[in-house]
Amino acid sequence: MLVEIKSVSVTVVDYLRTQIITGKLSANQKINENDLATSLGVSRPPIREAFRILENEHLLVSVPRKGTYVTDVSVEDLTGLFQTREMIETYSFDLLKTIDGLDLTHVESAFEEAVNLSLPSVENPDEVLHFHQVFAGFHSKLVELTGNSRIIHFYKTISLNLTRYQVMYLFLPGSVDQSIQDHREILNLVRTGDYDPAKKSLLNHLRFAAEVLKGKIRQNLLKTEGGLFNSTQQTGF
Repeated sequence: MLVEIKSVSVTVVDYLRTQIITGKLSANQKINENDLATSLGVSRPPIREAFRILENEHLLVSVPRKGTYVTDVSVEDLTGLFQTREMIETYSFDLLKTIDGLDLTHVESAFEEAVNLSLPSVENPDEVLHFHQVFAGFHSKLVELTGNSRIIHFYKTISLNLTRYQVMYLFLPGSVDQSIQDHREILNLVRTGDYDPAKKSLLNHLRFAAEVLKGKIRQNLLKTEGGLFNSTQQTGF
């Protein structure tokens, strides 16, 4: 029975995680446990287990006597995530320049795959998630090149929350072309062993994206009464 619950919970987690990351479930949106169980055709124990897992990933939050909600999207949260991201990614370049015979094959493949992608429909969460994973792969492959398992693990711990903002950014006008241009410059600098200029270029890339996103979040706050998203919004299931 426990194995069955965990198996169903994994499916529910994958479903909810994708819906949250791609914006199908909005920040501060309430998720009704009973309605979700009915909609997905599963019992309540796997739903509760899925909620617990997603709370640990900071994608859901349970409020006593009120229910379970998608966590907020905010300038403060974005700032903390991007500061952490800067710390990890820029330090990675300090480590990369100490490695002889650096193999850039996986980074180059990630870059080329992104160049050849077309922007997917926002109505298809799976395509949106794949699109993001390809673009984010450029950054994650650079971090993985360090070979430092603790740094790689630390980077993965922020990746799910970071993904929500990265998806928002990629669907802003001109952001995909800007990302490709920035990634190409960074990759060319790494190819020639110019790690310090590459680190500076990366830092500019990350800070530009963060500022654009902050502007978008503030703009939405002005448009939406009571916050970025309506906190009284209910799920459709």
